[in-house]
Amino acid sequence: MVAKNKSEKYIKLAVYLVVVVLINLAGTTLFLRWDMTKNGVYSLSDVSKEVVANLTEPLTIKAFFSRDLPAPYNGTERYLRDLLEEYAVHGNRFFNYQFYDVSPQSDGITSASNENQQMASNYGIQPLQIQQLENDEFKSRLAYMGIVVIQGDIVERIPAITTTDGLEYTLTTTLQKASKKISSLVGLTENIDVKLILSPSLEAVSPLIGLAELPVLPETVQTAVENLNRKNYNRLSFAFLDPVTDDEQTAVIDAYDVLPLKWDYIEEEDIPAGTGVVGLAMSLGDKTVSLPILQVYRVPIFGTQYDLSTPKEIEDMIDGQVETLVNVNENIGYLADHGTLSLADNAAAMMGLDTGGDLTVFNTLLGSSYSIRQFNLTEDLVPADVRCLIIARPTEPFTDWELFQLDQALMRGQNLAIFLDPFKEVVSQDMAYMGQSQQVSYEPLDTGLEKLLAHWGIHVGQSIVMDEACYTQASNQVLGGGKQSIYYAPIVQPENIDQSLPMMRNIKEFLALKVSPLTLDEETLKDNNLTATVAFSSSERAWEMESPINLNPMYHNPPASDDLFEKKPLAVLIKGPFPSYFNGKAVPEKEAPATESNEETDITEEAEAPKMPVVTSEGGIIETGAPARVFLIGSGDMLQDSLLDENGISTNSMLLMNMVDMLNGHEDTALMRSKTQSHNPLNSTSALVKTTVKAVNIAGLPILVVVFGMLVWMRRHVRRKTIQRMFETDQGAV
Repeated sequence: MVAKNKSEKYIKLAVYLVVVVLINLAGTTLFLRWDMTKNGVYSLSDVSKEVVANLTEPLTIKAFFSRDLPAPYNGTERYLRDLLEEYAVHGNRFFNYQFYDVSPQSDGITSASNENQQMASNYGIQPLQIQQLENDEFKSRLAYMGIVVIQGDIVERIPAITTTDGLEYTLTTTLQKASKKISSLVGLTENIDVKLILSPSLEAVSPLIGLAELPVLPETVQTAVENLNRKNYNRLSFAFLDPVTDDEQTAVIDAYDVLPLKWDYIEEEDIPAGTGVVGLAMSLGDKTVSLPILQVYRVPIFGTQYDLSTPKEIEDMIDGQVETLVNVNENIGYLADHGTLSLADNAAAMMGLDTGGDLTVFNTLLGSSYSIRQFNLTEDLVPADVRCLIIARPTEPFTDWELFQLDQALMRGQNLAIFLDPFKEVVSQDMAYMGQSQQVSYEPLDTGLEKLLAHWGIHVGQSIVMDEACYTQASNQVLGGGKQSIYYAPIVQPENIDQSLPMMRNIKEFLALKVSPLTLDEETLKDNNLTATVAFSSSERAWEMESPINLNPMYHNPPASDDLFEKKPLAVLIKGPFPSYFNGKAVPEKEAPATESNEETDITEEAEAPKMPVVTSEGGIIETGAPARVFLIGSGDMLQDSLLDENGISTNSMLLMNMVDMLNGHEDTALMRSKTQSHNPLNSTSALVKTTVKAVNIAGLPILVVVFGMLVWMRRHVRRKTIQRMFETDQGAV
């Protein structure tokens, strides 16, 4: 009997072990995770799943991280591990990843870690300096936190991963870029030309201006091209141009926008006066980009200084421009004339020059995902190879022919993003009130776009929205201190955002600036079979400031009557098959460009000369177009650098890029970008609710504890009395 019991125990133990092993085996092959976050922060977006599931050739991710990272970086590493694990679950057999321990010498580096460190360095992953708390004091240490994506000969790197914000978006777009780059490079019918332009006359003066390495620049660039060819399918060709004569230098300046240099006779070195040019250009077909390898800047006392890019910087610049030339990113159109806001000159920005208020940050954000096609409507037609056109605060009127081009582009299914101001800012140089050197006035503006919008059922008001729910700033201490409300900078709150739109779904709160109200003509929209959705609005406590416009916050006060407060639409998305504004009208004619006057021409003869004939537009009118979209907001200031960040993690930056993605048909990308935003404000509540919650926390909880204690005491008292009565009854019975 005892032997039988022992055998049953052994059998049960063996069964339990088999069950445990089977459960572990199932766990290694089956993947189940329940993401309870509202935005699905810990779940892959559909676009990420699609990218890794549709790989057609092996893709490897190498993650280089130091061990024992302090908070919060250890959480970032853990999140990345979980993220890559989920990529692997949804990816096909071509996806794989591996983590490498890369610890600096101070952390007791091993031989394996030393090899990993060399590998990281070869891929361009360098250590970052971080701080950690040790023995009650902060100490600095070096740590590796970067990844590289390898597919074929293409290597894309993310050198610094210090936060989880937008990590999935960054990683997925990097995977997409690698795949697109391979396809684009393999499909090229000609090589990308990398041209170094360097005049031989500069060799004599280069040591005198701190550029002793200038003579070996051809070898440096050629080496960079050779290194890049290893991962760009040998699609780069190096050429060296050495213009000598003035005509040759003028030709390369015009063709490649290189930097001209000039010097007088240098008596100490017996160097004659001369000129020269230096620069680097890349071209593919009719596309040419100039790379600023020589930076010139002026330092007080020391004068003009020259700084030549290092070999690593030159290699990185060439590698970055390859993507621009082969159209790795989709094209997007940007109207560059009619007084629109100017995108910053990348070359000027890289040289540290003041861009004069250009859209530097927006240009950076836009260029990270799209190839920007700037076009002048006065000279060119609307580019046919773009899906979205951006018109940012035009200040000059459009002719009917130019409006016709925009109208017909919309009829062809090209979407529009319009940032339209109803006022033009006019700056006077006269001495202004209170000692200011400039005085700003705002004049009503009519560009012609207004009649197109009115035809489709939308109007931009000639006013600026003021809102009690607004940005506040500290007042001048001389004026008493405190907080100053900037009513023309409304804070758009969650309840005033239409979360049904993909581009707005995860946007919680952001800042608007100098926005004009929009009015929807419901009857016109219905007649045109168009759908208009208000993307976001002001609060219920908003009003309008009409002409004359004065943006000095000291003169702003809310209306005395509550009847003047009203919720104002600030941005709208219109969808549907738009009807042409020119339906039933003659095709507009384009006037021939005016010719420059000749000083030697007699004024009388010029007046009597016949006018140049107009150029008549050819082709018919598309009366009703394919389904398209128009996003409209009455403010160009929403694009200003002061509201955006280069990393794209602020809600204002996410809003604009989500809008661009949506107009380019990438709603899934917009959702992925904004689902991990760090700004999650609490829902606004009334003063009564706030007071009630405060009272409950201060007095309610102690009272609740006292009441609970009394109930426990009473329950015990009753139980004690009951037991006492039971014993008294038993004793009486005895």
